[in-house]
Amino acid sequence: PNVHMMLYRMFCMPKTTEKLRKEADSNDLLVGNIFNNHLSITGYKSLLHSVLLTGKKKHFKKILAHMMKHLQAEQINDDVVQKTIEIAVCHEFPILLGKTMHQFMSKGA
Repeated sequence: PNVHMMLYRMFCMPKTTEKLRKEADSNDLLVGNIFNNHLSITGYKSLLHSVLLTGKKKHFKKILAHMMKHLQAEQINDDVVQKTIEIAVCHEFPILLGKTMHQFMSKGA
C-alpha cells in the first residue's frame, strides 16, 4: 500500500459522526480530525502530494487549515508553498490559492 495515501486517508477521515460534526461549528474544518498536534513538514508534504493526486477541495482546505493552526511561520518552507501553488493551479482553485497565500504572508512565511 502507498504510505502517502494511507496517511491521507487517516488524516481526512473524521473520528466523529456526521451528525456531531454538523452540530459543531460549521466553519471549523478540523472538527473530528484525529490529528490534534502538528505533523512534521514531511507529513504535510505527503498530504499535499496525495491531494494533488485526488483533487478533493475539501481535503485540501482541511490540510491547509491544519497547517495554519499548527505550523510556525519559519516552518512553512518553499517546498510547501510551491506544492500548494501546484495543487491550486492544477485543480483550478484560484480563490483558495489567493486566500492561502495571503494567510502565509500574514503569518510571516
